[in-house]
Amino acid sequence: DEGNQICKGHKREPDLLYFGGVSAYREDRIKVAQKYFSRLHKSYPKHSYNDDAVLYEAQIFHEAGKVRTAERTLKKGIKKYAGGDMNVELRWRYVWYALSAGKTWTALKRIDAMKKNMPKVKHSLKRGRIAYWEARLLERRGKKKKARTLYRRLLRKAPMTYHALLAYTRLKKLVGARRARTYLETAMKPASKRSGRSASKEVKLSPVLERVGLLIRMGLLAEAQKELQVVQSKVDAGELLLLADLASRSGEHLIAVRIMKRVLAENPSLKLNDVTRPFWELSYPRAFEKLVTGNAKAAGIDPYLVWSIMRTESGFNARIESWANAIGLMQLIMPTAKRMAKIGQRVRVTEETLREPETNVRLGVRYLKYLDDRYPHIVAVAAGYNAGGGRVKGWLKQRGRMQLDLFVAHIPFRQTRHYAMRVLESWFRYHLLYEKAVPNLGFRLPKVRRR
Repeated sequence: DEGNQICKGHKREPDLLYFGGVSAYREDRIKVAQKYFSRLHKSYPKHSYNDDAVLYEAQIFHEAGKVRTAERTLKKGIKKYAGGDMNVELRWRYVWYALSAGKTWTALKRIDAMKKNMPKVKHSLKRGRIAYWEARLLERRGKKKKARTLYRRLLRKAPMTYHALLAYTRLKKLVGARRARTYLETAMKPASKRSGRSASKEVKLSPVLERVGLLIRMGLLAEAQKELQVVQSKVDAGELLLLADLASRSGEHLIAVRIMKRVLAENPSLKLNDVTRPFWELSYPRAFEKLVTGNAKAAGIDPYLVWSIMRTESGFNARIESWANAIGLMQLIMPTAKRMAKIGQRVRVTEETLREPETNVRLGVRYLKYLDDRYPHIVAVAAGYNAGGGRVKGWLKQRGRMQLDLFVAHIPFRQTRHYAMRVLESWFRYHLLYEKAVPNLGFRLPKVRRR
């Protein structure tokens, strides 16, 4: 309240109102949260935080059992903040309330309404989401032909995404593996022969990026990253691709992946074919290949899962330490690392040894094996790596009878839900890129094993 008075009328007051409301909600001070959000709407009706606040307000009503009030709040927010950056999420939440309650036809009607004037979606985890659930609901209602058409369209419109992986898996069940594969190959073809021109056009580095390249070759990565942070928004995409290639050839996958995240964000519909393959290889490298393949083979773990976890956790930065004191390539916290160090051949664990790729990858793979032995499904392993095996065990007990897509959508922690989706998306991309095949993804979840 003291901060509220100090910031009243200040340019940072919207920050206080929104984040204060979020904090109060998380601390279960619901009336305080509602007061902050209401004041935000009233005092700053055009601020970008308003649609974010609506999501929390709707969730408060929904958790209190006031479903209709929650839905009215969302509908009002969708209309009032039509140009907001969270408008797509408001629309999805409106659909989700009906979908998660088992109201199939209501959900389908809402999807049909939401598709009108739908803002463009660039975030890969959200691309294809509405289309996938429309197809999935139609499939569950016996409309298999229409569902099949929508799944195929999703493969074309949102290729290489989490929801494309789900759509492909459903197509395998509907039409068989061979036809599903044909559909995927057709969807990945370039729109025209001209699409490769920009990729083959000769590009030279500007003087400022030449300096970044020199720093990379000298091994001065921290300095290279600082330079790149300053200039990357001002340079040509072709130059960035050339720089990413230089970084990758120098074994500095961290910088290459950071550059490619920007390139892929600007090209969300990029498919995988002969023209685009070099772009995807730069973004999804098989970093520390001997370490990963050797440890994964010994543990019986898919190496592409290891790379997917590594890319999601650290972006291939061996020296990184998170705010939660997770260290290195596989972002291991000390208690987990010490526990894994006692399995098999003993490993010395310190903060410094966890920054060594050999130690970090070995212990990270052991932890993946530990999770896989107890919860043998990639979704459970990924969620467990992020939130802990105990929480996954509880979720499987509560919702283990759900099929994969619903289970993931019901993961209560937003961070873990998105983490599991990102890992599956990376796993899908890695297999397509290097194995030219889609891995089998079971829709049935495992029973909790007693240990």
